[in-house]
Amino acid sequence: MPRPLPVVTFALCAACVVMGCGRPATRAGRPNVLLVTLDTTRGDHVGAYGAKPSPTPAFDRVAAEGVLFTRAWTVTPLTTPAHTSLMTGLYPQAHGVRNNGRLRMPEAVTTLAEAFASSGYRTGGFVSALPVARSAGNAAVRERLLGL
Repeated sequence: MPRPLPVVTFALCAACVVMGCGRPATRAGRPNVLLVTLDTTRGDHVGAYGAKPSPTPAFDRVAAEGVLFTRAWTVTPLTTPAHTSLMTGLYPQAHGVRNNGRLRMPEAVTTLAEAFASSGYRTGGFVSALPVARSAGNAAVRERLLGL
């Protein structure tokens, strides 16, 4: 039986970037990219990480066709700053988001979604985690993070 990963570490471990997903590449031969993050989910409750029987068959299929990270570390055990770091490549002290709640990020900070959009990708995001949801912070920053 695999050793369960700590909840916070798993949030970023489960950030899997899936290239291709078994579909043709986008125009100009660029791969499709799907970023999935799971927050407060135990690793031993996801089939791709060893749960038997698997309660997550759709996720497992996507993970099997792409890249699945099995080791990752977070810069902070808080959802909003951790996801902001994931989406900017910066530590919280550099992007300015240091806690769950109000999002305040300088305009000069480029997000992953903005970088993909400027390279011609269509971007979008779906959120259910309260700390990242529209009601929990600045909608403009959230839209920059997700590429809406």
